Amino acid sequence: MGKSVAPWFLLVWLTGSGAFAQPASTVERGELGGAHFRIEMPASWNGELVVYTHGYEMADGKPFPFEGRTQTAIRDGFVSRGYAYLQSGYSKEGWAVQEGLADTEALRLQFVAKHGAPKATWITGHSMGGLLATLLLERQPEVYSGGLALCPVLAPAASFFESNFFDLFVAFDFLVGKKAGLAPVSDPKSAPLDFKAVEAALAANPAAAQVLVSRFVIRNEDLPLILTFYQPIWQELVARAGGIPVDNRNTLYAGFGDDVAFNRGVARVAGDPAAELYIKSYATPTGKLADPLLVVHTTYDPIVPPMVASVYDTLATLAGNKELVRYRFVAADGHCTISSDETQKAFGLLRGWVADGKAPAAGEL
Repeated sequence: MGKSVAPWFLLVWLTGSGAFAQPASTVERGELGGAHFRIEMPASWNGELVVYTHGYEMADGKPFPFEGRTQTAIRDGFVSRGYAYLQSGYSKEGWAVQEGLADTEALRLQFVAKHGAPKATWITGHSMGGLLATLLLERQPEVYSGGLALCPVLAPAASFFESNFFDLFVAFDFLVGKKAGLAPVSDPKSAPLDFKAVEAALAANPAAAQVLVSRFVIRNEDLPLILTFYQPIWQELVARAGGIPVDNRNTLYAGFGDDVAFNRGVARVAGDPAAELYIKSYATPTGKLADPLLVVHTTYDPIVPPMVASVYDTLATLAGNKELVRYRFVAADGHCTISSDETQKAFGLLRGWVADGKAPAAGEL
């Protein structure tokens, strides 16, 4: 277990009274092992540390936006309440779970060497960062007191990329793309999709489009965006893993209208064993916890559907840790549309859980 937490600070969180005014904080910026980082120390440090792991960033060569509006709002919610806040930008972009794990831990150790061991250390992150936070919580129970995973990818990586990426691609290719003369999205060597072309192809095949949105729980208006957003992520992942990391030869598809025709005609691909091993090694949660994990998700998320996060409950149950996982939902649309105030409310629930040993009830945040 992580270090114990005294309950004296709970009232600030649970009453929703907001943060007390704080003197100016101190910001440390630098580079460690090729990863840019940012650490913020409040003038009145409460002795506790929040480690934040960010989500997927397109591999476009741009610096990580530490000072972006979203990142600032999340960070300020913690720092204004007296928490030190640590964040690595990772040494690589894209599906950087391997680098994110190593870079975050290296930065945490640097923090401890400079500022001393915190009274308690917390881990939180969004999307891919929610997966990172969960993996670090699983792997370092002696470090962390608890974790907060927001809109996270918590299914095993092979399952997530096959069910949410590859199956969508081959279904689109079979039902829509082939008829419209589009290159297969499932082929990682295909040229980038043209949004307008995808939109037109779906509009020309409304029955097939309806099958896709129903089967993958994506709204009609979101489907072209999701396809064009997923494609470069898929191609980057295949390049990173050194091959296709999924295998659908044994998949029996259902929910595609004429399932006989679909199973006969859909593309079948053999995964590359080394690529499958890569994502299994670096991006697969186990459910083996020693500290509490609170998961928060929106009710509609076309990029990381809520059921992807819910898979972790099964993993924790199989590992005998069901009572260390709790879920709350936010009634909102979109990926990670969880406000800073809602994040702070969730963190208060987590902190209270660790302090008094009583898990929060399930339901709406």
